[in-house]
Amino acid sequence: MSRVVNLPTGTRPWLAAGTCLSALAFGWAAFALPWRSDAPLGLGLWALAALHACTAVVAACWPRRLGRPLWALAVASLGAAPLFMVAISLTSLQMVRVYGALGWALSAALAAIAWLLLLATVPVGLFGLYVTRSHGRS
Repeated sequence: MSRVVNLPTGTRPWLAAGTCLSALAFGWAAFALPWRSDAPLGLGLWALAALHACTAVVAACWPRRLGRPLWALAVASLGAAPLFMVAISLTSLQMVRVYGALGWALSAALAAIAWLLLLATVPVGLFGLYVTRSHGRS
């Protein structure tokens, strides 16, 4: 049985729309990322896209059953953020080693991508934990 979550007033449409857009963004990123067996970053992006999509569907159709999907999304988002940062940092270091000055410019572009990834994962994770801990008492 799923825990009942009472969202703050007016939050449900924003949550459904935001997680739907995030699912599309993470799905596009996973699709666009070239698959390599030594870089499982694409699998993490696919998993986040699936969790965002499931949360969007539950928020739109069964908002009283949002506890588990939102909690799973929050934990996965907060767990993915440091993994994304490590992957981007290691990639940046490799680019600087291989390309020198051009590597620094490419690393700046990767830093912008890292910022976007943090904006898409950390707020969702913190909100999900906040809602499932404080508003889900039943």
